[in-house]
Amino acid sequence: MERLPVLPGLFGNLLVKSLDPDATRKLKAPGAFQASSSAIPVTIISDFMSQQDETIRRMKACESMQTEKIIITSPALSLITYSLMDAFKILLTHERRHVKQAKNVTQTPGFPI
Repeated sequence: MERLPVLPGLFGNLLVKSLDPDATRKLKAPGAFQASSSAIPVTIISDFMSQQDETIRRMKACESMQTEKIIITSPALSLITYSLMDAFKILLTHERRHVKQAKNVTQTPGFPI
């Protein structure tokens, strides 16, 4: 399958905007990223914090790289490519979206059930 040509910032910017926590348009996650319907472990918060620490460590490891010039393929759709810097922006925006969703859940009447 041939990849779409990289247009600097195009796909990255579109994904960042669509994942923004304040975006009004809801999008369905691609199949590979669908959440499972398993029970939530009691370690969910500490697991999330550990994942955040690991993400920060990996991003810092890229500080000396030209992340705007490193092009990667989207793990969701192999036709789409964007810069590593855009991948970082997408990841951070996506995390903000999930944090906002979690806050909204805690404000649901009857939480926790």
